[in-house]
Amino acid sequence: MDFSTDLDAFIQAHGFALVADSAKGQRTVATRRFRRGDTLFSIRPLFGFPIRTGEDDEESTDTAVGASSRCANCFDTLPAKRPQCSQCHAVQYCSMVCLKEHWTARHHIECQRVPARAVDAESAKVKPVFRPYLRMLVGVGKVIGFVGECRAKKLPVWLRVQAAAWDRLVTHQEQHPAHILRQYSEITRVAEKGAGTGSLPFSGVDALCRFGCNNFVAYDQRVRASGHLCSPVTSLLLNHSCYPNAAFVYTKASEQQIVALSDISEGQEVALAYVDGLKPRSERKKILGDVYFFDCECRRCFDTSNDPVAQIDRLFDRDVARVHVPGNLPTDFSTAALSEPWVVSIVSSLTALTLKQITALDFSQNCLNAVQNLPPHDFSFVAYRHWLECQDECLDSAAASMPWDWAYISALYILAYYACVYPPFHPLVGLQCLECAKLAWNSLQSGPKTWSDSTVRSLILTAQEILAVTEDLDGAGPSNAEKQISLLLSQINCV
Repeated sequence: MDFSTDLDAFIQAHGFALVADSAKGQRTVATRRFRRGDTLFSIRPLFGFPIRTGEDDEESTDTAVGASSRCANCFDTLPAKRPQCSQCHAVQYCSMVCLKEHWTARHHIECQRVPARAVDAESAKVKPVFRPYLRMLVGVGKVIGFVGECRAKKLPVWLRVQAAAWDRLVTHQEQHPAHILRQYSEITRVAEKGAGTGSLPFSGVDALCRFGCNNFVAYDQRVRASGHLCSPVTSLLLNHSCYPNAAFVYTKASEQQIVALSDISEGQEVALAYVDGLKPRSERKKILGDVYFFDCECRRCFDTSNDPVAQIDRLFDRDVARVHVPGNLPTDFSTAALSEPWVVSIVSSLTALTLKQITALDFSQNCLNAVQNLPPHDFSFVAYRHWLECQDECLDSAAASMPWDWAYISALYILAYYACVYPPFHPLVGLQCLECAKLAWNSLQSGPKTWSDSTVRSLILTAQEILAVTEDLDGAGPSNAEKQISLLLSQINCV
């Protein structure tokens, strides 16, 4: 079925236009002005599922295939008592609310069309890193098969739009290396055997080539991958930038929204980040070339001016082979927990930006001024990774023995790195700022510190201002982050 008219109407109605581009093939520009925090569009994904333990792990040798530990609807961690679909018994939920939402939104299309347990049994033969591809292939095959069997008038608008966008996606199949195409052929064989139908409603290899270039990952509050999503509309409309002006947000009610991270003027390109901005430039370049088949020319990667964002990126990308571990990285947490002046300067600038005391350009310049004279072992990807390990080591400790001081300080370093490499109103910056506030408050409860309640309050209000851009977008009530902010503010006000 051809739903191109539905797709074109969707694009036009949401204030976008597709413009031919010699380098990118096409790019999306805004046909009206958007302000920071505006929802550019909201649409359910064609298919999505929570990540299982061990998936996406290149080094995993696990052959077992078990149930997911996350809710099939919101991707939150499952509680001890968890409802499941009473028909297929293949998906579980954190609550009955999520079960009903998922059934109404998508699961009534997917349920029982393919025996999930048979597919799981076959997926044990696939390397863990490729299992999401198998699950996505089978899942999208169900949905596309459903579309082909139904009359157009019975299909909801979102599904007609996603199906039309699916048909327009570029596969880049001729550019995929031979070993990847062989792997895709094997996944297709396993999918058809597990489905028990002997065929899929499309070429499996062709579909997998599309997935590889058009796959989205949802993250939880600890910035850990929680689910995979296939949304052809988003892939079709938005190109890549390492310093994007829009972000992908996954919500319970509407499932997916694209939100403006900064003001977007009429005629300006709208872009998402296809790769994590915390990866060094050299690594981003390799991923974009090997997976997406293009070279990035965004403001972080294309150094034709004195843009502070690009200069910071150059510093962050310093040769990892020559960079040593920071000398002040704790090993036994026995020394005093103190942050360096450059970290304090960046966090203070972030607060000033949210208070509208400085502009975004001033903020970027302040970040550059803070880090440009640091030795490589103090500001680099290697240094960031070590501070991340320090934070995770603290957070993974038992609460009674957690070194709260170092947990807060290491989180503060991570926040400084986030503020340097992500757009300042990116949700990950806000979530990390909130993490710092929680750890600083918990640390204060264990004794006097060099920081105070005013430090915690400043972090909370900064996090609140940043997260206001992407939180509570679906009107389904306060998010977990908003509840934590309210609780922290109430605790401080009682002191």
